[in-house]
Amino acid sequence: MFNTLTRMGASGAGDYEIKRALRFRRDSGSGNGTYLSRTSSNSDTYTLSMWIKRSMAHFDHNIWMIFFDSSGSNQSGDNSGLTFIRYGGKFQVDAHISGGGTASQSTSQYLDTSAWYHFVYQNNSNVGTFYINNELIPFSGAVTCFPLGDGTNETVIGRRHDSYYPFDGYMADVHLVDGSIVAPSSFAETNESTEQWVPKKYVGAYGTNGFHLTFEDNSGTTATTLGKDSSGNGNNFTPNNFSVAAAPDNDSVTDTPTNNYCTLNEVSGHTQIEITQGNLTSENGVDSWPTAFGTIGASSGKFYYEVKSTDTTRWGAGWSPLCFDIATTGTFDDGYFAYSQDPLTRYATGTGTAINGNPSFTSSNLLQVAIDFDAGKIWYGIDNTWVNDDSGNAGNPAAGTYPINTFTAGTRMYPKVLNNLGVVTFNFGQQGFAHTPPAGFKELSTQNLAEPTIVKSTNHFGTSLWSGTSGDVNVTNLDFQPDFVWMKARSNAQGHSLGDAVRGGTKLLQSNTTAAEMTVNELHFNSNGFTSNTDWHTNGYTYASWAWKESATAGFDIVGYTGSGAAQNISHNLGVAPTIGIFKKRSDTYGWLTYTEIFDGSLDYLTLNTGDGKANSSWSTLLDSSSQIQMEGDSDGLNDSGETYIAYLFSSVEGFSKVGTYEGIGGTNGPFVDCGFKPSLVIIKNVDSDSRWWVMKTWDTPGYNLVTLGLGANVTDAEQNLSSIYMYANGFKIQNNGSYTNENGSTFLYMAFAESTFKYANAR
Repeated sequence: MFNTLTRMGASGAGDYEIKRALRFRRDSGSGNGTYLSRTSSNSDTYTLSMWIKRSMAHFDHNIWMIFFDSSGSNQSGDNSGLTFIRYGGKFQVDAHISGGGTASQSTSQYLDTSAWYHFVYQNNSNVGTFYINNELIPFSGAVTCFPLGDGTNETVIGRRHDSYYPFDGYMADVHLVDGSIVAPSSFAETNESTEQWVPKKYVGAYGTNGFHLTFEDNSGTTATTLGKDSSGNGNNFTPNNFSVAAAPDNDSVTDTPTNNYCTLNEVSGHTQIEITQGNLTSENGVDSWPTAFGTIGASSGKFYYEVKSTDTTRWGAGWSPLCFDIATTGTFDDGYFAYSQDPLTRYATGTGTAINGNPSFTSSNLLQVAIDFDAGKIWYGIDNTWVNDDSGNAGNPAAGTYPINTFTAGTRMYPKVLNNLGVVTFNFGQQGFAHTPPAGFKELSTQNLAEPTIVKSTNHFGTSLWSGTSGDVNVTNLDFQPDFVWMKARSNAQGHSLGDAVRGGTKLLQSNTTAAEMTVNELHFNSNGFTSNTDWHTNGYTYASWAWKESATAGFDIVGYTGSGAAQNISHNLGVAPTIGIFKKRSDTYGWLTYTEIFDGSLDYLTLNTGDGKANSSWSTLLDSSSQIQMEGDSDGLNDSGETYIAYLFSSVEGFSKVGTYEGIGGTNGPFVDCGFKPSLVIIKNVDSDSRWWVMKTWDTPGYNLVTLGLGANVTDAEQNLSSIYMYANGFKIQNNGSYTNENGSTFLYMAFAESTFKYANAR
């Protein structure tokens, strides 16, 4: 099956709960970073398993150390080695065996900071094998590794033994099994209800040097508390520079692989802001208000978080709709913020007002933020005193009265920081709150997100990669019988092939041409995929295909109809107004008319088979009904008398699919689009410029965030390097300056479909 079979942020989806994780920091005050250390006896066969949540998405620092061991005096000494993540997110192993140095680097990169990875390293007689989320990490060649200890020198987790390369991020459920090569499936498993990779209890032996670090005892920072080995071996680690004091200094967190918490999301922010300390601290901004958002957004429920800073004049915090214009510095125009000046000021979409009563705000104060999405209300507090509304009434979030700001209920928003040279630290609940949240308000974590309509995305949509043969090809990796299949050769120039159950498997349409449908040998739709014959593929070509199941739940309906040449209403089964509709005349030549009403309510349409920008239409009520397509009269491309048509209708489903727009900003640090899910397919179109492809991006190589290859829905071209994007557990980021996906000032339409919903998604 073409999905990674991973899951993060449990909400009753797994039986094994990881209660705590340990935050590692580059900036510990000592300059050496936080780390764990102990001595070990020699072993050249062992398995290391841990869950990792990365930080520092901008990669301003070259190396993040995960695991180090040495039986020599330093890195270049005999029998020493280290495993780390290098600049660009690649795993690297350096090993110095008897004075000979080798270095191996993965060909894949792991850049996601929004969720957790499961990392397994197997050292078999000093030959290494690595896994992420049960997928083998590809290296360019053999990986020479290193033995574990010699009873004299340090085994270190979180940095090198000589203070180099401290790790910034989180680790949880760390196991080392000595003397055995253990499969990843001994530490995690596929959950049946979500089809995601989840932690499970390890029940095997640990061997002499083995250990299990749970970090559950945070009563102190000693080897018998925070560094305690729970395997029974007593191989405790000494914690160095960690804190279990109250937030914001607490490194013992409840952000774990079974409950993923919000952190600050650098890929959604300006490059002139640095996110550190496990992505909970914003610092080193510039004097022009750069911006960053949180990794978790919401549109329903009640949430609470706290903010602390030693600076009282140069930062703001609150909630905001996601702003794509991160190439420029931040503004107060698109959100609801408290600005920590004296007097404390609240902002409502650009308008600043001194909070009634002018409450003081000093460096010792803590700012509280409470939001009720269902009521459309926000409150701010200062050390448990909720500030007044504009009329002087004291706010009371527990009672739902006297909010400081109001907004349209159900608006999707994200935590946001505006940082103007300050150092601002956030706590979304993972460190334990300094104050008790108002009654009914929750921590911002995946467990507290609403259950998505679709828990298992692969029951409704799936991507497949396969090769053509001289006969039939059975694609059997789907969890459903598809009603619509779209396939395209990746390796060679060839037209797209679209088939659906409404027209029947003998009818082929091509998105890159105006041609009428062709009658061919049948494409069979099977219970777990489809069977393609040589009318649909070519021997020796490699293919990508995307398959959808027709259902209102998944926001997809296929409608076949006959034109009347006059006003008519055609029923559909979505139950909501379609977000986008793609129409094709079957019986004769005509273009693929694509209508959406998300262009600020305009009547514009696009043509799928061309690169043309949007054009104006007179069909004003085509897609505004929850039950009907409303045809107003004669139209050759939509309603010509006696002609047959097909319509593919999509509506956005939270956590599964999303149709929207973003604004291009140019440059290589492009917009981040939060989808609320891990994308499997993203389609992007520049709607303001002609001769721009409908860019189709599929995650085609395990372990890569960066997707450089793409196809064009309106062209026959083979797959090629085209408008790079990054895919993450919660959305995608544009990473190029090209006119296809990031032309400055242009509007881009996108359609995205999930591999897994973010509530359960593992880091990609």
